[in-house]
Amino acid sequence: MLSVVSHDLRNPLSVILVSARLLSRTLRDDPGAMRQLDAVTRAADEINRMIQDLVDAQHIERGSFEVAREAQRIDDVIHRALTAAEPLCARKEVELRRELESELPSLLGDGERLVQCVSALLDNAIKFTPKGGHITVRVRRGEGELHLSVTDDGPGVPPEQQPRIFSRESHQVRPVQQGVGLSMFVAKGVVEAHGGRVWAESAVGSGCTFHAVLPYGEAEAAARRAG
Repeated sequence: MLSVVSHDLRNPLSVILVSARLLSRTLRDDPGAMRQLDAVTRAADEINRMIQDLVDAQHIERGSFEVAREAQRIDDVIHRALTAAEPLCARKEVELRRELESELPSLLGDGERLVQCVSALLDNAIKFTPKGGHITVRVRRGEGELHLSVTDDGPGVPPEQQPRIFSRESHQVRPVQQGVGLSMFVAKGVVEAHGGRVWAESAVGSGCTFHAVLPYGEAEAAARRAG
């Protein structure tokens, strides 16, 4: 039923998005109309993301969640996720910072899913970062692993709630108006499907850091075989 409903919902959503983008070409000289069209587009994109989270969560719970295995540059993944997050950060006056080590190795994985994962971590950080705050994305190379972290200076998460951050019950960690909270559960599923792991570190009043560790050894082995 969920598959049928999600498919049926996406059809009218596609019409809304296409129509809004076509209208933006003719109304670009009208700032008021463009603001309204932007709001429509963002709302439709958010609904589409929620639908995808519901479908992905179902596959993760069933053990049928799959990812592609192709060489991916992590700096490209981070760039795509940050580019998508920049408009929301600008509206909220939140500064996005990146600290990526040079010459990071590639990894075998699903580029779209990895962008989805990083975007989920960023979206969560943006929601809880106050106006004028900042978010830092870091990537460093470890022994056979890439360590990604997203740090915000929001209100933090109490210790008793931290185990639920990446669970299906993650909505209990945030106010109801922040959404159903499946994106973090899906992000965890994406990382684990790549053979990695996730966790969070936080203290009330001191922000939160979300960690994701992804293995890259398979990509190096594949490159050696190809060479």
